[in-house]
Amino acid sequence: MVFRPPLFNVIPDDEYDDDTEINRFTIKTTDGSSDLISIPGVFKFCASTGDFKQPLDISPAKTVQNGHVSYTWLQVPVAIRGDGYPDLGKVPNFDTIQGLLGSLNQFTLDEYAPGTLLFATWSSKLTLPQTATSNSYYWDITYNFSVRDYGESPYAGSSGIPAGEHIGWNYAWSGYTGSWDLYSTTGDPSGGTMYNYADFGPLFQV
Repeated sequence: MVFRPPLFNVIPDDEYDDDTEINRFTIKTTDGSSDLISIPGVFKFCASTGDFKQPLDISPAKTVQNGHVSYTWLQVPVAIRGDGYPDLGKVPNFDTIQGLLGSLNQFTLDEYAPGTLLFATWSSKLTLPQTATSNSYYWDITYNFSVRDYGESPYAGSSGIPAGEHIGWNYAWSGYTGSWDLYSTTGDPSGGTMYNYADFGPLFQV
């Protein structure tokens, strides 16, 4: 027999004060990539001599860093159906998960500032029990987030914008201002943003 330490924190109930299970029985993995994003605005050729300022006839782009973080929540008990048998076809928080897909974090989650986590995909795996009893089945649920964090936002705390937000998924690099700008349906912070904000805490609650 070979002993291997777990890849997650095992914290007893009497020592755990968090409202969610994100900091125990959860495996966390991170990686990153470089993405090419298109830039709205006017760009022109800069000639080394003369006054050559012809506009570009292509869509300019910019390279930005993009991260990914995955949380695999282990040993989530299955739900029990009305007939007393375990529900082996659907995770117990399925409706919560589906309702949050495509949203941004409204509050800081695991040190990721509001507006920087995009809930992209999720998957699940049923853990088979050693004994065929209804309370011995478990789910392992994996949540995948894409991360963009380009510093503190000047709009944080404005109407419709979470307090403490960092420049993330609801911002675009502007060729006019040379900076990250919030974009909305009305052109001001109170307008509707492309991505909605939501509390991700319930993802780690049953």
